[in-house]
Amino acid sequence: MRSFDFSLLYRLADRLALGRVLGTLFAARCRRHLARLDRLDVARAQLRTLIGMVHAQQRTPFGRDHDFRRVRTIDDFRRLVPLREEAPVGRLRLTYPASEREAGASSWRAALRTAFAMLVHAIPRARLFTRPIHWLEEKVVSLDHFPLLMRPVVRLASGPGDAPPAVVIGPPDRLPSGENEHLLGAICTQFTDMDALRRRLGERALLLQLLTTPSGPFAVDDTRFGRFRLLPEHEAFYEFVPAESARAAKPARLCLSEVKVDTAYELVVSRPFAWAVRTGLTLRFDNPAAGLFRLAPAPVKEVVKTGRPRAAPLADVPVSLPLCAPANRG
Repeated sequence: MRSFDFSLLYRLADRLALGRVLGTLFAARCRRHLARLDRLDVARAQLRTLIGMVHAQQRTPFGRDHDFRRVRTIDDFRRLVPLREEAPVGRLRLTYPASEREAGASSWRAALRTAFAMLVHAIPRARLFTRPIHWLEEKVVSLDHFPLLMRPVVRLASGPGDAPPAVVIGPPDRLPSGENEHLLGAICTQFTDMDALRRRLGERALLLQLLTTPSGPFAVDDTRFGRFRLLPEHEAFYEFVPAESARAAKPARLCLSEVKVDTAYELVVSRPFAWAVRTGLTLRFDNPAAGLFRLAPAPVKEVVKTGRPRAAPLADVPVSLPLCAPANRG
């Protein structure tokens, strides 16, 4: 029944008039979404997100081991949940149990809604619904990850015989190359060299990047400001370690309300299935209150006495997220 329903929606969406109606409705939703995002108190949203995640995970093994019942403030969380080792950013994916995949789906859905809002804002008279939207890697996102209004025109790209898409979504190695008169935009779902990818796609298509960790997306290009924007209500809590103390035994952990403009910080991400994970990604904020930042070169890693680097090169090794030992509960 589900396949029949969606085949009917596909046939209806292929009609130009319905595509224009869907496009108008979705563009209105996108404008409302951006207006709400601009008014959002990011620091308060982050606190709500953390408390909500901790409350939901109290009965899990990790929550019991780290006394999530006692977490009432950000300081409680920092004391009970220590930092975990760095994980590669945006190159590999992990396989999680079904409940954790559902939580990841919610995060992806919110991130894709924000990315498409940026596309609608940046592309004049965008005709996103008059041609199909292709996603290119089924293991990363699925149809359930997309906003409801978009699902009639979103399809998994299966081969060269597919109709030319309006937007493609996927990793950089699967995005098309060369000019395409129908391609309006592309959303890159992995960390990559954006300048080279823009040259490859041509000047017509607008390219957006979703910055991701192995546990899910955490930022999207904001075309209005030319900066990345943190996703503050997307089932992720962000902490920031000052770059100068990143190699300390117990580095300082700051929340978004404590960071300073134009200072380098290493990003730490907490999600319901990956708590306090260091990403190795260095950020510099232009507007912390709005969550706007730019990427900064990663600091040179220290070399320990064994002669081996303390941390592995970014995204060139298999993903490993060791379990976090319980911290001092004093």
